[in-house]
Amino acid sequence: MIHLGGLDHCLHCFSNDVWMPGLVNWPKVFNGEVRHYEHVSKEEIESADIIYINLTGVDRELPRLVRKLIGWSTSTKVVASLDYSVEIMQRVPQSMTLYDLVEAMKNVDLFFAVEPGQWRFLTWLHKMVYDKTRFRKIPLIPHPVPTHVLKTYKSSNKVDFIAVHFHRYDRQTMVPAVILHDLPIHVMLVGYNLSLPTVPEGYDGILFYDTTWRRYINFVRYAKIGFEYVNMHVLGRFSLEMACLGIPVVGTKLSFGNLVCFREISHNPWSFNKLRESVEKLLSSDKFYQEVVDFASQRVEYFNYRNSRERLLKSLETLVKS
Repeated sequence: MIHLGGLDHCLHCFSNDVWMPGLVNWPKVFNGEVRHYEHVSKEEIESADIIYINLTGVDRELPRLVRKLIGWSTSTKVVASLDYSVEIMQRVPQSMTLYDLVEAMKNVDLFFAVEPGQWRFLTWLHKMVYDKTRFRKIPLIPHPVPTHVLKTYKSSNKVDFIAVHFHRYDRQTMVPAVILHDLPIHVMLVGYNLSLPTVPEGYDGILFYDTTWRRYINFVRYAKIGFEYVNMHVLGRFSLEMACLGIPVVGTKLSFGNLVCFREISHNPWSFNKLRESVEKLLSSDKFYQEVVDFASQRVEYFNYRNSRERLLKSLETLVKS
C-alpha cells in the first residue's frame, strides 16, 4: 500500500513515534509507505497493490490525477475515504463540494466510510450518482487503532482528574465545563488550540494542542475519567485511546468510539443530566467503573490492525468478484 497525499507538513503523524488511532495507521497495517503525490512515479504507483487517498480539500484532485495516470486496466486498486465529518465539509478552510465528492467516487475502485453518520450520507450520495446497475455499496471501514501499542501505556496509577477532549472542528468547551461544574475532581481540557482568540473558562488546567504525541499520551494515561462532547459525527479517536488506556469516557453518541466501547455512558448531546449522572456514577461506584473499563478494553479490539486489514481486503475481494 502507498498512502498518497499532498501535505508534507502532515507526514510526521505517520512516524513510529506516533501511535494515535485513525487514518495514519493504514500504511502500518499493510507494511506500506506514505508518499507525496509529486514525489512518486507512475511506475511506483502501478507497482503498488493499493493506493490509499484520504480525501480532503487539499487532496480533492488526487483520485482524478491518479486515474488519469494509470487508467483502469491495472491491478492496482485505488481506495479513498473522506477525512471530514459530514456536518463540517463546507465549513473547514479547505472545504469539500458535492462535485469534489462525486468526481472522487467516479475515479476510485472503492470509496469507504469511517463511521455510521458518514456512511449514511455517502450511501445516499452514491445512489444519486449511479443507477441501480452500477451502484456499489459503500462499506463501513473505520480507521485502525494500534491497540497493541496503546495498551502498553495503560497505568494503574490514576490521578483525580477528568480529561475533557477538545475537538479541533467542533470546539466545544462551554457545555462540558457547565456539565462538569462543581464535581469533587479536577477538570482538565486536553488539546486546546493556542491560536484561538479566547481562553476557555471553567477548567483547572489546559494541555495545549501543539505538543508531541508522547507528551500527550503520557498525560492522559493517568486520567480517572475521559469526557468527549461532540455535536457532529466523528470516529472518536479520543474515546478509542481511552478504551486502550483503561479509562472510561462519558460522551455523546455521535462519536463512533463511544457507541462501540462506552455505550452505557454515551448519550444524546442535549441529555445534560444523563451525561452528568454517568460521571457521578463512575466516581461513586468502583464496581461500575471497572465493568465499563473491562467492556471497553474488549470492544476496542474491533478496531485493531488485524480486523481493519480483513475488513478492507474483504471489501476489495467483493469488488473484484462483482
